[in-house]
Parts: sequence; structure tokens; C-alpha cells
Amino acid sequence: MYSYGCLLYEMLSGRTPWPGQNMVYIAHAVVNRRLRPPLHEVGPERCPPALRRLVVACWDAVPQRRPAAAEAAKELMALQDKIRHRAGAAAAVAMAGREREEASLRQQVRDRESPLRPCLGSTCQCGAL
Repeated sequence: MYSYGCLLYEMLSGRTPWPGQNMVYIAHAVVNRRLRPPLHEVGPERCPPALRRLVVACWDAVPQRRPAAAEAAKELMALQDKIRHRAGAAAAVAMAGREREEASLRQQVRDRESPLRPCLGSTCQCGAL
């Protein structure tokens, strides 16, 4: 699971955890110095708190405390559902805003085409304004 956490880090950050370092350095840093990839550099827009907790749990120094693969998959699916739900709600709000704007524009066109308003603008002579 530790490696899976590193894979998630690479996917979130777009970079390897310790670029340019050899395997001996990395193994020593992880085991003896408890060094972990710099997840703090990945902002919350790319790594929501729930995902951050999962990645950090994968890196627990005690392997028995790391999540099982099935547990990690379950957490990822729950997070994906939550993100989809939020995206769907945001899309619905945006769609409603666009629909209101389109309705307003349609009304403006109808007003301009109305026989009760034959002319427009500040030079209107018909008295309809």
C-alpha cells in the first residue's frame, strides 16, 4: 500500500517523489528518516482532504495500520461519488443560470419585436418608451 500511496502522489502532483535520487537513498530516507513525498505541495483543489488522508494512511510507518486494498478502493469510490455529486450540482446551478439568461434575452427580443414598441432608443418619437 505504501507504493500505491506513492502512485497516487505521482498522479496528483505530476512528478516523481524524489527525482534524481537513487534507490538506496530513497530506501534509507523512507525507512530510517521516515521521509514521505511532499504531499503538502499539492493544493486542495487537486487533493481534497479525504484523498489526502487516504494517501497519508498508505504511508503509515507501521504496515499493519495501512489501509487494505479493498478499503482504499472503497474510499476512492466514495470520494469519486462525492465529487461527481458536487460537479452535478454545480452544473445544475450553471445550467439554471444560463436558462435564466437565455429567457431574459428571448424576452428582450420579443420586446423589441412587439408592435407596441415600433422604435427603440433615446430618440423614440412614438411615446412607447
